[in-house]
Amino acid sequence: MISKQLRANHIPGATVSVVKDGQLFFAKGYGSADLQEGRPVNAQTTLFRIGSVSKPFTATAVLQLAEQGKLNLHADVNIYLKTFHLPATYPEPITLAHLLTHTAGFESRATGMEAARTTSDLEPLGQLLAEHIPARVRPPGELTAYSNYGYALAGYIVEQVSGMPYAQYVEQHIFQRLRMRSSPHLSRWLAGVLCALNVLLVIGLLLFLFEQLTGIPADYYYGVPPLLTAVFILALVSAGLSVGVVVFAILAWWGRFWSVGRRVHYSLVALAALALTWQLVYCNLLGFRA
Repeated sequence: MISKQLRANHIPGATVSVVKDGQLFFAKGYGSADLQEGRPVNAQTTLFRIGSVSKPFTATAVLQLAEQGKLNLHADVNIYLKTFHLPATYPEPITLAHLLTHTAGFESRATGMEAARTTSDLEPLGQLLAEHIPARVRPPGELTAYSNYGYALAGYIVEQVSGMPYAQYVEQHIFQRLRMRSSPHLSRWLAGVLCALNVLLVIGLLLFLFEQLTGIPADYYYGVPPLLTAVFILALVSAGLSVGVVVFAILAWWGRFWSVGRRVHYSLVALAALALTWQLVYCNLLGFRA
């Protein structure tokens, strides 16, 4: 039946999952994950854009902040907006309770339907919301009308109140607590931290060599210069993170996550990390040799 529906609606692929009593009862992939490569959908590894399934995460974030006393579900949302405000078209203000229940009274807008194809096309959320405020066509609470703008505004308020980007908040306060490790954010975050750490490591090594070549006196703790101690610590942490990046690179190719170009890019980062780790072992900066 699923395959027939995919063909009838020209849908390349889909995954069907059934949860029973809090446990995954059934999961199966249908169709193609990549038409050009002829790769089938794998229920365990194929990633899909979740689209409006992100709305429950937005609602959860709002309710978390409300429980902490940082948000009032029944207060005028304008008190949380710093750079723009919703017009006071009606005496009743729009509240977060209205946004979460699609009863704010906005006109129908296709906000969020046009996805950015490159990072240069991305527009700051606050700017996007300020430039595309929909008209208020009915008093809040009167009628339910699905609104992407309303939930985007709720997510923006989460950013304003929590002081962190929406994606970071959801990752830290929802995904991590639910142990949702299938999200690709962790692998990219790990690679980014590793690259930054390795830059600091190289800078530390160059500074240490500069001290040795110029004869600049250095304080010693337990017979070891503090700069060299810092280099040792960075080297050990870098080696540990490198293992994680290599594991993610292997999983990306095995599960065919992302596009081929992104997998190649991530693999190059992993290879560079391995090369640096090998050099650290060769120079005994990891302390494996007495």
